[in-house]
Parts: sequence; structure tokens; C-alpha cells
Amino acid sequence: MTKEKNSKKNNNKEDEHMITLKRHCSPDVSLEKSLKQMKLIRKNKLSKTTWNEFKKELKNDDPED
Repeated sequence: MTKEKNSKKNNNKEDEHMITLKRHCSPDVSLEKSLKQMKLIRKNKLSKTTWNEFKKELKNDDPED
């Protein structure tokens, strides 16, 4: 019985320290959007952007830098 009480206390402590994240959209919606973008890229209707190009764009758009 005491083990059960201890485990419940530990669970409560863990719950207190958990971080909740707010998502812009759910993972399934995000995946669906990504797949649609991928199809458009393959049809040459959307331009490809490499990771390095994306980082450069972010730097250029950031007014603080």
C-alpha cells in the first residue's frame, strides 16, 4: 500500500513539472500540408528552398540583426 502512495506522489510531482506546448496545428494537419507542398515542388509549381537558403532568408527578414 505504501508503494502505491509513493508512486502516486511521484506522478503528481512529475505532472507539476511537465511543460504543455501549444501547437499551431495538429501533427496530421501539418503532415498533410507538407505532403501537398512536396507534390507542388515535384510538379515545379513551388520552388525548392534548401536549408541554407531558408536560414539566409530568416536572417534577412530579422530586423534585429
